Amino acid sequence: MLFYSRFVRMYLKYITLDDNPVHLQQLDEVLQQVPQCEYLNSFSNPLEAFQFLQENSVDIVFMDIEMPELSGIELAKQLQNPPLFVFVSSHPEFGAETYEVDAIDYIIKPIGLERVLKAFKRIYKFLETKSQASHEIQMESHTKSYFFIRENQQHIKIEYKDLVYAESLNSFTHLHMSNGKKHLVLVGLKSLEEQLSKTFFLRISRSILVNKDKITSYSTTHVCLNQLSFGIGPKYGQTLQDTLGQLTISRFGD
Repeated sequence: MLFYSRFVRMYLKYITLDDNPVHLQQLDEVLQQVPQCEYLNSFSNPLEAFQFLQENSVDIVFMDIEMPELSGIELAKQLQNPPLFVFVSSHPEFGAETYEVDAIDYIIKPIGLERVLKAFKRIYKFLETKSQASHEIQMESHTKSYFFIRENQQHIKIEYKDLVYAESLNSFTHLHMSNGKKHLVLVGLKSLEEQLSKTFFLRISRSILVNKDKITSYSTTHVCLNQLSFGIGPKYGQTLQDTLGQLTISRFGD
């Protein structure tokens, strides 16, 4: 089993949560076979798990989604300093909801060791990438045409005109620059969108934020930035059409 060398000595602390006692026992038995992990507790009641998470340091939560009193998604949303989440569910259709809380993985029951090891490879890859990411973005103000990121012990100036698009990678974001370079920042795309000026940038999907000045063509389904083409998410299509429609010359004059 390959884990990333930088974290090979890291023991990740986890808890499990499932209102079905049979499924909970199966989950615990599988996780006990995984090295470099520290079992903390198991819960069948989501409210008890929530209380434990508020009072203890936990790295990963393996939990069901559909539970009485408090769903797994609702629990995750209420935590101010959330750990990593791996959802384990019998319902494939719930997978899209886990994007709302930046889940690291989504496993369909019945759970097996091979699938859990795959989840841990994702976790260690995430931690490796996170350790390399800039941990800070410094905004001057929305009236400025630039911002700073912290990278390699210094602050790097990012000009709006040089940022082509930003790509979400769960809890961090890749900044794709016009010179071909990429910067990795430990800021979620939603947070980045809120901090950047909407005069210059437009969210077109769950994972992509584009520089309006770099758009070369668009339709009801796609946005093109020269040779790059991105699909438009269903939640963002109307806003995009309204925004860019104001810049489109009408066939008929006033």
